[in-house]
Amino acid sequence: MRQLFSIQELRSLNPVQIERMQNAKFHAVAKNLLPHTKFYSTLFKECGVDPAKLKKVEDWHKQGLPLIKKFYYMKHVKDFIVKPEDPFKTHLSYLRDLSTGAAVDLALKVMDKQELTKTLHDFYHPKMPLFSGGTQSGKRTPTLITTTQLRNLNNIMGISAQLMSQDYFKDTVGMNLFPYGPHLAWHAVQSAFNQGVDLNLATAAGGAMRTKDLIEMADKFKANVFAGMAKYMANRFLPMAVKKKIKLRQNILFINGSEPMLPKDKDKILNLSKKLGVKNPLILDFYGASEMKEDIFIECLPGSGYHHIAPLSTIVKTVKINHIKKGDFIDDWEFTSPEKGGAAVMWNINGAGTVLHGYLIGDKYEKIIKGRCPNCRLNTERVYGVSRLKLK
Repeated sequence: MRQLFSIQELRSLNPVQIERMQNAKFHAVAKNLLPHTKFYSTLFKECGVDPAKLKKVEDWHKQGLPLIKKFYYMKHVKDFIVKPEDPFKTHLSYLRDLSTGAAVDLALKVMDKQELTKTLHDFYHPKMPLFSGGTQSGKRTPTLITTTQLRNLNNIMGISAQLMSQDYFKDTVGMNLFPYGPHLAWHAVQSAFNQGVDLNLATAAGGAMRTKDLIEMADKFKANVFAGMAKYMANRFLPMAVKKKIKLRQNILFINGSEPMLPKDKDKILNLSKKLGVKNPLILDFYGASEMKEDIFIECLPGSGYHHIAPLSTIVKTVKINHIKKGDFIDDWEFTSPEKGGAAVMWNINGAGTVLHGYLIGDKYEKIIKGRCPNCRLNTERVYGVSRLKLK
């Protein structure tokens, strides 16, 4: 059962092969895991849908299933957690839909009882919550991630570290400027730095460390990779660094996350960094959402588009919403072609914990491009023009 692709596979596989594997995982989750959530079990019964007939993500629309608004999920978080009565039976069926029955039976037979118990626990039991930023609602909402998915996050961030460094410089010293907490950004950056920089200062902004202390560390250790929110770097961290007259190295990488970077913040980062002695600043974006769990989208160069480096974790599509009515769901909708963009909808396809299918992320995309990136050569989807979706 594949959890993720290596960077070599992301370059050698084509979009058709990737989509085929995505749909196989979508079918296995829809058939075997969704019925063990309170929400989807009820939804399938009310809509008269046999989940075993959901063979590919396009069947979500074909079967007349709705899209779920974020506000509904916020009110019913527990209803989206996978809770099988018989984890072994559920897992066996799930694995058989992803592989041959004989291979699965053989793999399970060689496990002793303790190993099997741990495998099921890691796959189904939530390990920790990841909280969304609450930028739209003002309320942080948890998504539960499992031990298996946390391991995947570590491997996926290793890929992102390879792409974002691009041999830009040597002797890298990383500073994590995200607030410490149970949200995706801090943990993702920490994992990437553990694998991708020579020295990880293991810092955190917000209440964990004062900005002036972070600046002193940046000066003392000559940090040259900074990851955090562009607003914080442009309006707090760098202005104070200029005021304190510290000096940074000539080549600096700034990585933005949490929300799309505004042009004015990017300009501030470029201009302020030059006052600190930086001659070659490079600013890259990464994009994700706590609801996507271990999945992440990253740039390899400014403006390259967000590369979907974990397509076996989440399927992301764009849709057109034909009619918006009051309530928790969107019934009148249709898929759009990737190049036309639209409202972003996701389907978790990599394991248990919280599982969201047909979920409106709360963003819209200008377009999704399939095909090989001319710079890094990854042959996977790239998302462009991310902005907030407003449902009237």
